[in-house]
Amino acid sequence: MSGWLAALCLVFGLVSWIGVGYLVLTYPPSSLTLAVFYPLFFLAITGMVVPIIHLLHRAFPVLTGGRPSRAVTLRQSVWAGLFVTSALGLQAERLRDPVLMVILGAILVLTETYLQQRGW
Repeated sequence: MSGWLAALCLVFGLVSWIGVGYLVLTYPPSSLTLAVFYPLFFLAITGMVVPIIHLLHRAFPVLTGGRPSRAVTLRQSVWAGLFVTSALGLQAERLRDPVLMVILGAILVLTETYLQQRGW
């Protein structure tokens, strides 16, 4: 993954954060605003995590088995966004539990490990 693509994802994440802020500050809570909020929050987290994972892949190439592709970096960023958005949704419903978070994290890590072992 090139640096300009990571920067583009960072800009996309910042724009998504602006959308989240606008939504939270201007509209009252309803089912429609929640339906817009969660995807925007997911895009914001994913966009902000892409450059971090890109830097981690460059700093620790041994852990990734060489130089990872763009697809691996984006997929791992999507996993992080999915985890944080799921934790936020569970917290909103007052269902978040540390054991549940560990299980969800383990499932995502095992899924990524499986996909890397298969060469995807």
